[in-house]
Amino acid sequence: MPDSLMATCALLHVSTAPLADLYESQDANPTDQRAIEYSWHAAQSVFDTMLATGVLLVPIGIALFGVAMWTTTSFGRRLAVFSVGLGAVGTLGAAIAIVDPSSDVDAVSVLAMTVLFLSVGWRTLNLRRKMTATPSTAHSEETPAHSTATHGT
Repeated sequence: MPDSLMATCALLHVSTAPLADLYESQDANPTDQRAIEYSWHAAQSVFDTMLATGVLLVPIGIALFGVAMWTTTSFGRRLAVFSVGLGAVGTLGAAIAIVDPSSDVDAVSVLAMTVLFLSVGWRTLNLRRKMTATPSTAHSEETPAHSTATHGT
């Protein structure tokens, strides 16, 4: 997730680099420069909205994911509580960042996402190792009574 946030931020620079070249060119008159400024602000607004929405909605999803993990025995209640807590902290950090865009509190939201994804991934990897280490009882061999009943003898 943090990589996708960084990629999204990089797209802003890709989209505004040609505008910067046009703005600074020798041929740009003041009217063209004003139009380029409006285009620049529009591109910046689209990316800011996308980032703010993502940084706000993902922690809410993390908290809901923790609520869903609460009912499973595989992940455990500690990871579920951890997920709900990180989701709440991330949502609070994102809300503060939306109210005050100059603050760096949104980094808390991104950090919460990273920590949770690493911990859930580690837990999932450990669960997979446990599942492959123990033989499954779901595919047990047929019982003799069941075997004769299905063969008609």
